[in-house]
Amino acid sequence: MVETSGLTVNNLSVHRQSLTVLKGVNLFVSPGELHLVTGPSGSGKTTLALAMTGLIPQEFSGDVSGHIQIDNLSPKSHSVELIAHKLVCMLSDSWNRFFQITVAEELAFGPQNLGFTPEKTKKILDSVISAFNLQRLLNRRIDTLSGGQLQRVALAAAFAMDPKYIVLDEPSSCLDRSA
Repeated sequence: MVETSGLTVNNLSVHRQSLTVLKGVNLFVSPGELHLVTGPSGSGKTTLALAMTGLIPQEFSGDVSGHIQIDNLSPKSHSVELIAHKLVCMLSDSWNRFFQITVAEELAFGPQNLGFTPEKTKKILDSVISAFNLQRLLNRRIDTLSGGQLQRVALAAAFAMDPKYIVLDEPSSCLDRSA
C-alpha cells in the first residue's frame, strides 16, 4: 500500500441533534502547512475538529457524511486511538480534560498511552518541557494552575504525542500577551 500524505476533508457534512452543523466542507492540509479556520461562535469549527479526530461519531453523537482522510487513515474506519498517532486535537475546554494529577504525569500520559518507548517518551518530553518553558511547573498539581498555565500544559501535552497534525481549537484563550 502506498502511503498518501495529507489531511483531506472532502464534502464533509455533520448533522447533530437534528441540526446541520457543517455542510459540504472541503480542506486539504499538507504536512508542515498551517491553516486557520475562522467563523463566529457556533459556526462549526469545533465540530470540524471533532469529526477529523473521529470523536464524532465514535464518542459524541452525530451523523457524518463525506470523506476525511489523515494520510492513509479514515475516522470512519479507524479508531480514535489509531487516529491519535497522526492527528491530535486540543479543544478549547481542554482544562476539563486532564487525566493526571501533576503536570509531569499529564505530559507523559499521551505518549505512554500511544505505546511510545520510555526512551522516545523521555526525548519528546525533554523537548516539549523546554519549548513550553514548563520546568518550574512539572511537579505542580493540575488543579493549582492558572488558566494560562493550564492552556500551556494542554498545548504541550498535544505536542508530546508527537502527531503529524495538530488541530487547535481556540489555542490562545486564557493566555496573556507574552504567552
